[in-house]
Amino acid sequence: MKKALLSLLILAVLIAGALSLSACSSEKPIPGLAWAASETLVYDITEDNAAIGTLTVVAQRLEPGDYQIGRFGDKTFTISRNSASGTRIIRTATDKDGNEIMYSESLLNGFTSLASYKKVNYAGKAYECRIYHEGKFFYYSIDGGSNYKKIKAKSGYLDNEHLYYIVRCYDLSSAYSSSYNILSPGTGTLEKISIAKLNTAAFQTIPYTDEDGNEQTAYKECVIVSFSKTDSPKGTSVTVQYSPADFELKGDIARPFNMSIFIPVVIKENNLTYTLISADAS
Repeated sequence: MKKALLSLLILAVLIAGALSLSACSSEKPIPGLAWAASETLVYDITEDNAAIGTLTVVAQRLEPGDYQIGRFGDKTFTISRNSASGTRIIRTATDKDGNEIMYSESLLNGFTSLASYKKVNYAGKAYECRIYHEGKFFYYSIDGGSNYKKIKAKSGYLDNEHLYYIVRCYDLSSAYSSSYNILSPGTGTLEKISIAKLNTAAFQTIPYTDEDGNEQTAYKECVIVSFSKTDSPKGTSVTVQYSPADFELKGDIARPFNMSIFIPVVIKENNLTYTLISADAS
């Protein structure tokens, strides 16, 4: 699979796009309930086993209302009152010297992408992208400016920054398969991604902070999910190892349903590997 297809990739060449839901699983997703009110996941990043830096992913549930993305500009985006849940997801990747090499921030309205901002500056690759959904279209700028192009979008389209999160909303403890159509503004093409839970599993150590604030580890048999292109050139599949159904990362117990499940523990994208080093919920 091309490196640029998925959300955590730092060496991306294509610009983050949009995807339409076409799930084959019989289980219906519950947007927003697969992660706690606030969830912070930190990963070590390696390329061909050489350390690159650290990725921090913060997800926050949002109440209905108007929100902005800090680096996007002054535009406001609305999370509706009939939404299952709003979510803000912020990803920050830094190299070994602490320099920012990737930053993205995105907003979800249930399963609908409202807007996202992404900037990459690593290994000679540099771009800045803004995307927002309005009416029947996604508007996008790939040069960091206000020169927006548009792609017609049916209902249910999402920014591909959310792909790993949407999968978590399904029951990965049972058989699961799904397919997604990825629109890349960088190429103006549609690429279909097939997703399936594999029959194999892998034991991993999960470092986390419990509800009392204590650092803990759990050794668990993780669920492996494959993300593959269905059209040529197919390339190499991406695999994500998710924590099993019996692992719950609990936040503030005063809030109902305040826990994270099916956490990405290891993500392998070609020669890049993201390995979880801490997980915290509040």
